Amino acid sequence: MPIINLFDSIKSFLKTPQCADCRVTLDEGVAKFCVECRMILRQRTWQAISEVSTEVLVYAACDFNRVFKKQLYGYKYYGQSHGQWLSDLLIDYCRQDFSTVPAEQTLLVMIPPHNDAQDQERLMRLASALANAKGWLLSSSVLNWQVECKPQHTILGRKERFENLSGAFSVADINFSSIKRIIILDDLITTGATMVSAAEAIKAQVCRQGRSTIQVEGLALARVPFMPIMGGTSTVVRSDKVLLPV
Repeated sequence: MPIINLFDSIKSFLKTPQCADCRVTLDEGVAKFCVECRMILRQRTWQAISEVSTEVLVYAACDFNRVFKKQLYGYKYYGQSHGQWLSDLLIDYCRQDFSTVPAEQTLLVMIPPHNDAQDQERLMRLASALANAKGWLLSSSVLNWQVECKPQHTILGRKERFENLSGAFSVADINFSSIKRIIILDDLITTGATMVSAAEAIKAQVCRQGRSTIQVEGLALARVPFMPIMGGTSTVVRSDKVLLPV
């Protein structure tokens, strides 16, 4: 009898909903995070990050913090259960997007990871979920790296980061005649150098096809703080391929 009671207690504990970050017990039907963690993880408003670029509108669903980092690491190392939450984060954030461009004329593309098929697959799953929810077109092969660039985390100056990625991308020979809006998806954004370089490459390709302009925007899961200090360096460091603010 005591063994049965112990077994029932363990089952009850395992079924008890807990915060995905701090593991405190949650009431039935409560969201994935406790109130405190939801405050840390609060969603950003749909407002372009002005200090990135005046020519490319760039958005981020939330700020990079310990709660988000745990979910991103979980997706990278432990699989789809964490990926579902990240997909939901993107979809929920994009409900604030009231663009007048029809969904069928909006194309979602991705920043290609550097030689990492698993990273590509993970980002593609997030992009697919978002495109399906919004009714957008989706392509994983629009952008490609065409030059070997230094890893961005080794370059701490904002100006140097933009220079490092100048001309970094090539664009596939795709007919953009029916597309009015392109959204570039990446996991993290710091200075926006990657987004801007990709957007410039797409705009140049569109221009070569005889069109004067196209609406290109950037979208990231989270924004990593970039805080320049003396000498043009930054307090942003990198650990295990994920940017971490110190």
